[in-house]
Amino acid sequence: MIYYLTWQEDDWLDEIIDRFPGVNALVPNGKSLQAIRQAKAAGEVTRMVIVVNVGQEPEETKQFLDVLAADGDLASYPLFLVGGTPDAKSEWQAGYPQADVVAIDCHPFEFDYDAVLSRMERRMEEQR
Repeated sequence: MIYYLTWQEDDWLDEIIDRFPGVNALVPNGKSLQAIRQAKAAGEVTRMVIVVNVGQEPEETKQFLDVLAADGDLASYPLFLVGGTPDAKSEWQAGYPQADVVAIDCHPFEFDYDAVLSRMERRMEEQR
């Protein structure tokens, strides 16, 4: 399962939906984390990748990521941070070293979304 957490619809969501059936798109907040925990506890989700768009509402997103990082179980799943600027990439990486931070440093039409989505897919498959 891919959990995509974003404050509003964006290009990343479109790309992820095109690649992965059954994406669960949520707003990055406590209710969403609770929903993920409940799905996992109920056995509905056994493998997951968590993708968070950090390009919107950075302070609220940091608060969400801090709560996620403190969750001993959910923090063990692959985490991708997308949507940030190339200038902020090192700051996001320093704050969340367990994450795979992706910044688009070219025109979005030239960016290789497929390479990133393939990494997400591999990370999910590794959980078997």
